[in-house]
Amino acid sequence: MVVNTEMKQSSISEFYKGRSIFVTGATGFMGKVLVEKLLRACPGIERIYLLMRPSRGQTVDCRLRGLIENQIFDKIRKQEPDVLGKITAVTGDMTSPGLGLSSSDLQSLKDNVSIIFHSAATIKFNEELKAAIRMNVKGPLQLLEISRQMKRLQAFVHVSTAFANFDSEEVKEEVYHDTKDNPAELVEFIERLDEDAVKNILLGNYPNTYACTKALAEQLDDSILVEISN
Repeated sequence: MVVNTEMKQSSISEFYKGRSIFVTGATGFMGKVLVEKLLRACPGIERIYLLMRPSRGQTVDCRLRGLIENQIFDKIRKQEPDVLGKITAVTGDMTSPGLGLSSSDLQSLKDNVSIIFHSAATIKFNEELKAAIRMNVKGPLQLLEISRQMKRLQAFVHVSTAFANFDSEEVKEEVYHDTKDNPAELVEFIERLDEDAVKNILLGNYPNTYACTKALAEQLDDSILVEISN
């Protein structure tokens, strides 16, 4: 079978033309790769919004400058430096109510975003359960609720790993229902417990809090995105 690569790339670039994207976890390894690839391969993109929080005494603007100065963007800087101006940082935090977004930033996302790439997560296998729940389950839940209000939304891409289905010899491109727990109800339940009570919760067959919470998040995405697509 022969694939016309040029035509395939052209159709992808055309899809993103004139559209704006919202990315969480852009400062992570995969996040940087994603943003660079989008800017380099899809020059018609209108804007890329990055959810960023102040960290280690650095403001969001400082963190954005540091991101853009990363060597992964060297090729873009040499060939099309103006494209980097399409990146806009919005201050927020996946674990804060409403993602910690200001009213003006929230409105900009609602009015302009067509595609969401959600890659923010705590990837510590030994993370405390409550912290993992807040980041890997409650965070996506809030983002999905916001996405329902986006007037131009075309796609919501949730980034996960094979560790979410650690007991499967083959992981296909489908959502696996590994637990009967309702993710949204579980978030509310965990939030009501004190730290000592949370530590005594058993994870069932899951080897760590990362695998458990990412599996829950996949189910959360599936249930809500069905409603969005309808």
